[in-house]
Amino acid sequence: EDDRARAIALAKANWDLPLVRELLEAGKTKPAAGSAPQGRLARRGSPRCQATSARTTRPRTQAIQARVRALRERVALDEALGDDRAALRKLTAALTGELAEHSELWQQKLDLELTLGDMRAALRTAQAMLQRFGAGKSASERVAGLQLALGDLPAALASLQSTQLAPGEADEAWLARIANLSFEAGDPKAERAAYQMLIALPTAALWQYQRLYELAPDRAAALALALAAYARFDAESMLYAALAIYEAQGDEPGRAQLLA
Repeated sequence: EDDRARAIALAKANWDLPLVRELLEAGKTKPAAGSAPQGRLARRGSPRCQATSARTTRPRTQAIQARVRALRERVALDEALGDDRAALRKLTAALTGELAEHSELWQQKLDLELTLGDMRAALRTAQAMLQRFGAGKSASERVAGLQLALGDLPAALASLQSTQLAPGEADEAWLARIANLSFEAGDPKAERAAYQMLIALPTAALWQYQRLYELAPDRAAALALALAAYARFDAESMLYAALAIYEAQGDEPGRAQLLA
């Protein structure tokens, strides 16, 4: 083992990356010391097993961290040698085991799939990350972005709508994105819901009321929006829209009260 370590150090010093990779790959196939099964001593509920558990937690964590570092080194070597597919194979294999809780390895796998142009594999990886680490804003946007790149607008909209937002994250930019995507996906109900939240913001604009007016499901909803927009912005266009609805309904008292 000492000879191998010296050989790796020498290969690194000489920038002989293929030899470094060969030596590392050869070394990882050797079984770790003390890895033999413990037989009856490892049975659940064994007093000895329970007493040992607490003492072995830290060494086990350190061993996993060492495995992560070794994996990163091997992956970095593959990338330096231009062998992205070999790097991807290593990451894919590692993420099926106990290293699956390391989000940075998933991100590295996703980046490699994007580099290789495999958008569907990248989407599957992004979805696995979302399921494992939570549907936060950045995770949902990552999935939605890949779905959009693949031309699946309804799926992208569903991904954004299912996002677990923290307080304050449903800001104007986020809601506007959902509204625009809803329009492109042909989903007026989702677009209407987004604009309802947009006009509730202090930064609401008249055009957002006007768009919501166009999306109103019935005359009563359209009238309520026209009156609200007129009261908030003193917009003549919305005044005329409300008057037209009163006239269509034959509601002369309502029309007269609005003009009073």
